[in-house]
Amino acid sequence: LLVGALVIVPPAAARILCGDLRQYAVTSVVLGMGATVVGIGASRLTDFPAGPAIILTSSAMFVVAVGIRAARSRRLQPS
Repeated sequence: LLVGALVIVPPAAARILCGDLRQYAVTSVVLGMGATVVGIGASRLTDFPAGPAIILTSSAMFVVAVGIRAARSRRLQPS
């Protein structure tokens, strides 16, 4: 379940943020690596298991990506 989430969530967030395939691929890898590094760091600081910390970090990145998309669409709509 954790591996599935790590494989699915970063590309889903990248898909929201990117327009073309090259940006999508690079952003997906960067988000996955970032979630892993931040999740492991948070795990070491809080004595929380590493797997769930990585997935929580990845999920938070997805929520931020959704917020960025909403802000972009709001900004592009005429008043």
